[in-house]
Amino acid sequence: LNRARQINRRTPATLHWAQLAEILQAAPAEEIVTAYAEYLPRIVYNRLPLADFWWETDLRRQAVERYLTNKEVKPDWQYRILAAHNPERAAEMVSDTPQTAAEYWIAGEHALTVNQDSTAATAYFTAAIEQARTTGDYYAARARAELRLDPNAARRDLDIATLLTTWAEYPNAIRAELAATPEEAHQRRAEALPPRTTLQEFAATLYGRPAIFDLLPEVRAPGPGRTAMQPWYTLAEEYLQAGKTERALKVYNAILEYAPDETEAQEKRRELSP
Repeated sequence: LNRARQINRRTPATLHWAQLAEILQAAPAEEIVTAYAEYLPRIVYNRLPLADFWWETDLRRQAVERYLTNKEVKPDWQYRILAAHNPERAAEMVSDTPQTAAEYWIAGEHALTVNQDSTAATAYFTAAIEQARTTGDYYAARARAELRLDPNAARRDLDIATLLTTWAEYPNAIRAELAATPEEAHQRRAEALPPRTTLQEFAATLYGRPAIFDLLPEVRAPGPGRTAMQPWYTLAEEYLQAGKTERALKVYNAILEYAPDETEAQEKRRELSP
């Protein structure tokens, strides 16, 4: 792993070197934290460090704290990270007098998820959009607030979010809540997550072209977090309630292909496996 990360630090080798070194106490703590922190900016495709993995040990928490001070990590990303791991600190980021688009989004997210106030959240998200009209995540956030207040407005915002693209929101997961039929909701949940990134450095080096080559789940990166995986957990639960155990097991396998750190899916798979 150490040799691999010296060759290319953009792969999960850096992450897994740090994890193994931490487990075995095979390197100084500062070197391990630095490796974790070095890997974090490499995260792609909705991979903010929201998974429980990143808060399970003191060294990983230190790495996340260091990541939060990175100037490239926007305030709304900081809020998402803290809301996942330390809600009290996330609440401290909420401004009574928001000024920037990110501050308005933070106030809206807090109003929606903590205070359960969809009306106030919609107003804050609208203010954020007025300052950052090309940020797809803000339209998707407003759609979450509009689900019960104005479903048509929510659909329109989701179409705009999809057109602009989103980075930390999942439009199809929101569309599932607006579905007219159970079949449509099922399909939307199945399509909720973006495709998993398959690195091709090995294939490109060996063959000079893309090839079907993938890392084993044990050496893939952690997933996007339990909240992001909820649509697929819902699918599995629907199959279980319908008595379709084999299909539910396939969904749990898919969750672990996408996010090998999901302990709940691991436990469910053990329970259901023959």
